[in-house]
Amino acid sequence: MYDVLAAFLAATYPRALTMVVQELPLIVTQDGFTKVDSILGKQVNVSMAFLTSDPYTSTELIGITVLDSIIYS
Repeated sequence: MYDVLAAFLAATYPRALTMVVQELPLIVTQDGFTKVDSILGKQVNVSMAFLTSDPYTSTELIGITVLDSIIYS
């Protein structure tokens, strides 16, 4: 559902502003939840955090990334 929301907002707000991208370690806890903290459990992968002054811009850029991966996969 979040991918659909991101794609919709990317189409609705096509203006992309400057962003900062930061890699975050992902871990899975014993109860199956994924958390961004390499101390609490097993590290499984990395995630991209889009840091912008406007939350719509972050969602827009995530939507663009999702659509790009769908179109070119």
